[in-house]
Amino acid sequence: MRRYFLILSILFVSPAALAQSDLCPPYTNSVRLKFETKLVQPTYNTDISIQDVRQLYTVRGQRISRAHANAIGLTYAEVSLNLSAATRSVPRQRGGYCVYLEEVRAEFGFDRVDVYVGREYRRGTCEYRTILDHENEHVAINNSVVRGYGPRLRQSIARELGRLRPLFTTTVNTGARQTVADLQQRIQPMMDAFQQEQRRRNAAIDTDTNYGALQELCLDWDRYR
Repeated sequence: MRRYFLILSILFVSPAALAQSDLCPPYTNSVRLKFETKLVQPTYNTDISIQDVRQLYTVRGQRISRAHANAIGLTYAEVSLNLSAATRSVPRQRGGYCVYLEEVRAEFGFDRVDVYVGREYRRGTCEYRTILDHENEHVAINNSVVRGYGPRLRQSIARELGRLRPLFTTTVNTGARQTVADLQQRIQPMMDAFQQEQRRRNAAIDTDTNYGALQELCLDWDRYR
């Protein structure tokens, strides 16, 4: 059973600032883009009870489903998109500044992956191995979706950078934040698509049919609980 967390900090852009972007000369140089896809090794925990595993699921913000109400294992993954930028601010003769992006650095991927197996299922048993194999399927799915969407997200960012207009702002300090926030909002549809794909592929193995097949692999589920 899996848990997905998307961390994407969105700053809100001043409509007045964007509306006045035509006060600034257009970009003459392309914006440099440095993009990194980040995968991490999962951390495995077998020290907490089945009840604690279920509590983790609810504490971490997920609406608990019928299947997860009976969870005996859990995969928790935090995924984030972190954007930072180097900007250039050009003062205007009539006041204010024209802000231009010079370089954008994007890091997309996992901050952490935690796998839990209820301690009632002892290491080495068929039941323990079955639960662990199922959770590792979720780990593999999450890795696959992040790897698959890395290039798409990079292309989306590069495309939006090519469409950028300079930002007019009255203060230098807010200009950089507003410019990055605008970029984040523009690529949000790709992030939404990533999240939908991640959920769809994980849900495909969290079905009653699949759980029933896993149940048939071992004989002593009740013995180790």
